[in-house]
Amino acid sequence: MIATPLATIHNAPMLLINKDNIPIQIKNEIIKINPKKIILIGKDHTIPQKVVDEIKSIILNIKIDRIGENSIYETSYIIDQKIHDENNIEEIYIGNVYDEDDLLSIAPVAGNKKQPIVITQEDKLDEKMCTWLSDKNIKNVYF
Repeated sequence: MIATPLATIHNAPMLLINKDNIPIQIKNEIIKINPKKIILIGKDHTIPQKVVDEIKSIILNIKIDRIGENSIYETSYIIDQKIHDENNIEEIYIGNVYDEDDLLSIAPVAGNKKQPIVITQEDKLDEKMCTWLSDKNIKNVYF
């Protein structure tokens, strides 16, 4: 869900897959869309090479980029930087990593406004994210 604003900026769908395979409905959608590039959100432990190979077998010569770090907080940070690089950030949406309903409820709004979702633990914000956000001209923060 944290990649929703980035997908919106690229006018691209978000397709959810299983950990170890791609459901037939998603395969059919990939064939229908026939993308030149796919961005995977997650490291090898969340999207294994087997799935990457499956994508490459569906669309030959597809470019696959991956955004994934050692933690969800680091991945969120990279995604938010990419959003900032491509869109002016004026708002941020804060979501608790342990509350999936929280993330599901803010993703459509953040996506529509093309503003980042910042992932937090229950009671603190990652120090690296705090530092990065400190020099941004954030006008509104939504929890």
